Amino acid sequence: MSAGLSIKGLSAGYGPIRVLQGVDLEAPAGEITVVVGPNGAGKTTLLKAVSGLIPREGEVLFEGEALPTRPAVIVRRGLAQVAEGRQLFPQMSVRENLELGGYLLPRGERDGRLQRVFEFFPRLAERRTQLAGTLSGGEQQMLAVGRALMGKPRLLMLDEPSLGLAPKMIDELLGIVRRIRDDGVTILLVEQNVAKAMAIAEGAYVIERGVVVMKGQAGKLLKSERLRAAYLGAETKPGTLTWKGGLFMAEKQTTAVTIAAENAWKGKIFTGRWQLAKGGTREVIEPATGKVLTEVGFADAEDVQSFTYTFACERRDDGESHVIPRPEKYEHYRSAQPYSLRIEVHGGEIYGETSGWLDYRLYDRMPETKGGLWTYRRLLDRESLTGAVNHDLTMFNWPGNDYRDRSILDCSPIDAARALQDAKRVSLGFLYWLQTEAPATGTRLGAPEIRLRPDVMGTADGLSKHPYIRESRRIRARKTIVEQEVSERYQTGPRAAHFADSVGVGWYPIDIHRSGPDDVGASCRTKPFQIPLGALLPVRIGNLIAGGKNLGTTHITNGCYRLHPVEWSIGEAAGALAGFALEARVTPAAVREQTVLLKQFQRRLLGEGVPLAWLVDVGVDHPAFVPSQLMFMNGALVPGSDLLFHPEARISEAEWRRAGGAGTAPPSRGLAARRLAESR
Repeated sequence: MSAGLSIKGLSAGYGPIRVLQGVDLEAPAGEITVVVGPNGAGKTTLLKAVSGLIPREGEVLFEGEALPTRPAVIVRRGLAQVAEGRQLFPQMSVRENLELGGYLLPRGERDGRLQRVFEFFPRLAERRTQLAGTLSGGEQQMLAVGRALMGKPRLLMLDEPSLGLAPKMIDELLGIVRRIRDDGVTILLVEQNVAKAMAIAEGAYVIERGVVVMKGQAGKLLKSERLRAAYLGAETKPGTLTWKGGLFMAEKQTTAVTIAAENAWKGKIFTGRWQLAKGGTREVIEPATGKVLTEVGFADAEDVQSFTYTFACERRDDGESHVIPRPEKYEHYRSAQPYSLRIEVHGGEIYGETSGWLDYRLYDRMPETKGGLWTYRRLLDRESLTGAVNHDLTMFNWPGNDYRDRSILDCSPIDAARALQDAKRVSLGFLYWLQTEAPATGTRLGAPEIRLRPDVMGTADGLSKHPYIRESRRIRARKTIVEQEVSERYQTGPRAAHFADSVGVGWYPIDIHRSGPDDVGASCRTKPFQIPLGALLPVRIGNLIAGGKNLGTTHITNGCYRLHPVEWSIGEAAGALAGFALEARVTPAAVREQTVLLKQFQRRLLGEGVPLAWLVDVGVDHPAFVPSQLMFMNGALVPGSDLLFHPEARISEAEWRRAGGAGTAPPSRGLAARRLAESR
């Protein structure tokens, strides 16, 4: 077996700053050697130095011979590096990206090598014609590794391949790395996930501040108390599960759990089969029998929708150029976002009636779309405002400029500030991409004529003063609205589930923007829904009322209650409730708990023109508005197959009696509603 990679006394850095200082490292042939350490320790610098991307001092041998410093020569020697950030060509297909990786191979070998890569990554074979920029984060990482493998490297260097991936995807990717090793490829792996990386590696090195501080066999090193304390934290202790809603609920990951439930298992110790993934469940296993006792539901505090800095641009005349300077981190976000006008849509939501992929252009209307991206959020249309404005003006708020690297909830002010700055770079990068690379019209790429308008947002950088936040902290409410109550998949009538304590109405699809590179988001139709008062009231705190998207929803139903008009209705109800409770000298919760108070409060809302139910043919100015709403809320009106009240239609004697009417039925439903309201 050949000697693999041997490094002695390696020093490297950037300009006058020396990052690595005399590093010695051995990566034996046919093995996985992992390098771990804190951020800024020099791990990426190590790979760049070996690849010849930065100057280096010291000895670097590969297969017993000195490794040159020119990157092109190094690649021909059989080395390949997969850089952090993937560095794909997002507007090229999966196959085209892979073929670029095999450009050094003889033509006769390329098809065979491509098939070998597809054997490692079957998912890439399925998506060979799909644009790289539209893949999930995990699939993009697979493509980056596959492209490196196309050159038949004998040494593969991977820089943080698991960064930003979901746990399930990390396991899948590292399993493939092990198979690549078994295929005879030497692997030098820089990885943040210490435990998972060392589980597949033979040798391991720990670098801190540019020097090797620990080294040895990966299995033994993983047991080191020093390493575990520094990188794995304290040993996990048993936690407590509580019985709620048919599931055992836990607050954090554990290796063993104590069941605290109202059944025979109370107080017993069970081991857990832990497979944490977004939206997934875990099972509780009884050690003695191995029996699965129940599923366990876990909250994922990091699953928070992305947020966005919006910006406005005007369309100047063709031939003008208003391209902004290339923003910092543009290359990274260009592929990581990715910047693209191709989006996956779900039938019935805001983009169209069919499910699948839609290809947009900036100006042209493409098949199945409702127009170009320019008209999607257009603010001023020059043709409609002839003489008033000289140029179109539009706002950009698109999946391509959603920031999803990290949440700004529950983090330090410094981390939040860094996230906000990166979010601005994402949006400015998207603008730069629109001006230089995006499909604009016909075959033209880039629209340099669009000009950023800082005056619209009132900021120096042209971005909105504050980001558009889609998901906030939520109260633990007396009523939590769940997907089954509003989704069309579960509600077969014209309306969503009825809430007797309704304080308003809303309607928007469940539209969840991705929270990370491997989160696919979610979108589906809803039925017109109500806002239950119980969702505005916390379980524990008596003097707090939710006034926006912080009401009692789940991560899923937040996707439809977060829309601006719905938030407006929530805030309107919250303000009215506060005033009513003060007048009545009761707590807000008492208004919901006491039927008399609830009815009085709902009547007040109706008197202010706030609908409590969906009856679309009886507007707030209609004489039957309040009576019809009360008739519906009291159950006197049997809902039909549509959202209409039909105020002019005749009411039968049977329906009049069923509603509690006395004497002869009035000639119309509208008059019937008014008479019933007056009698009560």
